[in-house]
Amino acid sequence: MFVFLFQNILRVIYTILKLIITFGHKIRHTMPINEVNTENLSLLQENYQKFWTVLNRLSTQHPDFSKILRVHPYSSIRSYQDYCFDGPYHIVLKISFSRHEVAVGAYFSNLFTFDEYQEKYSKQIEEAIGHRLVWSLHKTKASAYILENLQFDSERGWEEACKWMLDYAIIVKKAFDRYIER
Repeated sequence: MFVFLFQNILRVIYTILKLIITFGHKIRHTMPINEVNTENLSLLQENYQKFWTVLNRLSTQHPDFSKILRVHPYSSIRSYQDYCFDGPYHIVLKISFSRHEVAVGAYFSNLFTFDEYQEKYSKQIEEAIGHRLVWSLHKTKASAYILENLQFDSERGWEEACKWMLDYAIIVKKAFDRYIER
């Protein structure tokens, strides 16, 4: 009796795994990772996509950005675009059209590392960047970022905002990298 029950359980598990693998394979092959579905975007999402397209184009021309951070293969439809690499944090660029605000920051998923950076190095990091940072702790992540108010609206002033973000992404990364314990 026990053997029969065990065999049936194994058959069910095998069938479920087979379905998961088959279904997952079909999803991967119908929607490439770097492709964004552009159907049914809201006006705000379209603006985000246009803005990040400008930033991605300028990032390929920036003398340091493409060497230090990878250029995005596609444009985000969200208010932020992040740049990950091997390290205790990642760089995030954010925009708010309604507040005419852009932000560049270091985002941490390890709260202990964030505490260490904030307690030990915040003053030196802020001096290296030339700006006070907003140090923000949440339940599962933390961030330290610069906010800048720039004059831009529907596509006017975007290049200036993008150039500011690209320059400060490099400055922020270099300032935080000084304190990575290797």
